[in-house]
Amino acid sequence: MISYFHKAIISVSMAVLLAACTVTAEKIVEDGGTKLSSAEIQALYGAGASIAWTSSSGASGTATYAPDGAANVKFGSNDWVGTWRAGDDALCTSYPERGNGEERCFPTFKKASGGYTWFRPDGSHGGDFTIVQ
Repeated sequence: MISYFHKAIISVSMAVLLAACTVTAEKIVEDGGTKLSSAEIQALYGAGASIAWTSSSGASGTATYAPDGAANVKFGSNDWVGTWRAGDDALCTSYPERGNGEERCFPTFKKASGGYTWFRPDGSHGGDFTIVQ
């Protein structure tokens, strides 16, 4: 039987491990990554980009961004068509299927280890992506 003391030690250990795994913007920069500016986001997506992404919750899909500001995200049986723009040093997108089309902006970082990562407007880690075209 596990004693209260052992349960407490296990709980604290798990909390420490989870905190160590948390992805933050500060950790990305500390590890040699860089936050993309609006100009860098425009250059990355503005010529037309296709990406493969995985969210922090494990969902995955693809997205295409056209030079004219059109955006298309596919995941599972979902196919969202909306718009994108570079603004406030973030990728800003709007899809009618999400939040009644409300624009949301996602700070984006290039990771030193390769690929990119993004954060939600609330600052939580959104996921990672790679450019496939």
